[in-house]
Amino acid sequence: AIMGRLFLAVIVIGAVAVHQAIPPPKDIGTGDEQLFISIHTNQPYVNRSVEEEMEIKNYSSLLGKVDKLKAVNLFDFTDYQFFLLNAKCSKVKSYIKDVVRNTKHVDSAIVTCAPKNRKTNYTEDTFFITKDNITTIQRKYDGV
Repeated sequence: AIMGRLFLAVIVIGAVAVHQAIPPPKDIGTGDEQLFISIHTNQPYVNRSVEEEMEIKNYSSLLGKVDKLKAVNLFDFTDYQFFLLNAKCSKVKSYIKDVVRNTKHVDSAIVTCAPKNRKTNYTEDTFFITKDNITTIQRKYDGV
C-alpha cells in the first residue's frame, strides 16, 4: 500500500512537472478570414519535435482549419509554417503573440490575414511579431 501511494505521488509530481512547449490560445473561435502563419524558432532543425508540431496543430485548430502545417529547415533552424482557414485574424494574432512572448525558443512570427473572398477590392494585413514589438504592414489590392 505504501509503494502504491509512493508510485501515485511520483506520477502526480511527474505530471505536474511536464511543461507544454507552446501555450494554448486564451480566446478560441473561428471566423471568415484566411491566414498564413510562420513561427520562427532558434531550435536546430535536427532537434525539432513531433510533439511541438502537434501542439501547434491542435491549439491552432481551436482557431480555424489548419492546412499544410510543416516544419521547415530555415538556415538549420526550425520554422513552422501553415495556413489557417476560416479564422479570425485578431484572435490568431493575439495567440501567436502569446506563443512568441511566452515560448523561450520562439524568436518571432509572421501572421498574414486576408478575407476569404478576394475577388474584389480587399486589404491584407501582415504582422511581424517579436518578443517586444509588433510591426504591421497593410496592403490594399484593387479588384482582380
